Amino acid sequence: MFVVRPVYGAVLMRALVSIAVSATLLAACDRSDRPADPTPASPRDAGTAGTDATRDSGTAGTAGLPTDATRDAGTAGPPTDATRVRQVDGATMLLVPEGPFLRGSRPDEGQPDERPQRSITLSAFFIDRTEVTAAQYRKCRDAGACPAPATDRYCTLTTPGRDQHPINCVAWSHADAYCRWAGVRLPTEAEWEKAARGTDGEPYPWGPTPATCVVAVRFDKTRKHACGKFGTWPVGSKPFGKSPYGALDMGGNVWEWVADWYDANGYATSSDRDPKGPAEGRFRILRGGGWGNDGEGSLRSARRFKFSPENQTPGIGFRCALSVR
Repeated sequence: MFVVRPVYGAVLMRALVSIAVSATLLAACDRSDRPADPTPASPRDAGTAGTDATRDSGTAGTAGLPTDATRDAGTAGPPTDATRVRQVDGATMLLVPEGPFLRGSRPDEGQPDERPQRSITLSAFFIDRTEVTAAQYRKCRDAGACPAPATDRYCTLTTPGRDQHPINCVAWSHADAYCRWAGVRLPTEAEWEKAARGTDGEPYPWGPTPATCVVAVRFDKTRKHACGKFGTWPVGSKPFGKSPYGALDMGGNVWEWVADWYDANGYATSSDRDPKGPAEGRFRILRGGGWGNDGEGSLRSARRFKFSPENQTPGIGFRCALSVR
């Protein structure tokens, strides 16, 4: 039988305790050296993210961490199968694959011209990742291919420091001329809606929750117009508001012209495959909502706003699209 004498037993016990404490400290140091999970709560799940400081700066999420949202807001990256960069103006375009999506609004939401909600199938197309900027439009104007838009203190082309803001104060014909100059076209109303909301019928580009200044440049009851800045913001300032395909500012900043003439019954009567809208009409269509006080629900992806194509206001811009050949 092995007997531990008291003196040696005490020494042995102290040694064992010391080893256990050292192991615990090493484990704690190992845990402290590991970075925290860099992925913030998805706005499609939670609807909001960030703090007052990040909201004021036009971004959201954990400061300094390279989340998908902050990466998307900074650089376009090299062309891939899902992206294309236009040579004439440097715009990045995103692929929206062929397939069906839920267009329109349910009976308990939206306006009558947004109903019925039904499945529409579209061919694949590309859409601009951001709204066309003032700097990009200036190239077209300087080339003699685009008319000069209206001038106003809130019009971005003539306001210093607004080159990376969306071009605004443009009529429908200005938007059409620009996209043609760039070798592309305006998106159809159906294409715009699919690019904004994805396939599952979510009411907003970021998901089911109503708009806040975390996800969109909008009218806020506390901060008022444009989340307190009264005017446009640089394109892509709200990365947490991106659509399922990665398109930015599909809700807020400026309303966007689309290709179609307005038809109040179009959602009920149009083809369920690549609908184009009527051949003529009185009004064109704006989508997406803007920075002004346009009423509750104006940023919903199904919202249709008929407007005279000659109108040019600080709340109107556009983006372009391209069919996949």
